[in-house]
Amino acid sequence: LWERYGAPDRGFPEAGEESVIERIAQEVCGEPLGDFFDRYLRSTAELEYGRHLAAAGIELTPADTSERPSRESATTSTNAAEPAAAGSGSPVELGIRLKEDVNRTLVTHVLADTPAYRAGLNAGDEILALDGLRVNSKGLAARLAERKPGERATLTLFRRDELLTLAVELEPPSTPRVRLTRVTDPTDLQEAIYRDWLRIAG
Repeated sequence: LWERYGAPDRGFPEAGEESVIERIAQEVCGEPLGDFFDRYLRSTAELEYGRHLAAAGIELTPADTSERPSRESATTSTNAAEPAAAGSGSPVELGIRLKEDVNRTLVTHVLADTPAYRAGLNAGDEILALDGLRVNSKGLAARLAERKPGERATLTLFRRDELLTLAVELEPPSTPRVRLTRVTDPTDLQEAIYRDWLRIAG
């Protein structure tokens, strides 16, 4: 792409950038890639993560949520302040993303159709307490780890200068948790793909 269009400062043909990329990819690979582009770029079909990860000797398995984290070990995730597990073995989530800012725990994102969204949380809210006990992001994750889906919790927060208390009904996460682990005895090909993928020398 750079040699043909970037370096000589040429524009893409009328067919468009996508067709150019597909054509050059086929030239490099030496085989038709129409089916590949149709499946992975032009459709909403579920990606075969397990099969592709297996090529690098990596297994994709459901995460074990039977063990609850301690308050010291609990961490936030992309769903923010959702625990690794709840008492029943199923995690709960709020559906928010958080950041710590000078001793303040701020909501950066509220995911649509989640408990936090339905309870009325907004980006920019400052989380103060869960059920009357002060928390930061790690503390919130740890306390939620002690709760079960279907329970109700109370969040205390500042929205600008207004102190608010919101009731939240806890739910299991909409996205299942998975774990990536290396196979114990990878083949030479799997090892080569794995090392090339992670740019491991030697």
